[in-house]
Amino acid sequence: MQGKAVGDEDALVLQPLSIAVLDGLWVGSGITVGIWVFGSLLWTVVVVLVCAGTHAVGCRTRGGGGADRVEATGP
Repeated sequence: MQGKAVGDEDALVLQPLSIAVLDGLWVGSGITVGIWVFGSLLWTVVVVLVCAGTHAVGCRTRGGGGADRVEATGP
């Protein structure tokens, strides 16, 4: 995908697979840090909630479809 002009909102839209991978990294790092540093799985729950919240907000701002969204062009 080529870059677009500065100020174009669609230039930074992530593909759904990228979002899933990034969420997985967040959850994995949360589990690791939670168990290693705090000895508790509570941090896992916190990180999962943060990931779910940011994912939901991202989907809502993109119209709920991201890369699957089809936009009509023309009159």
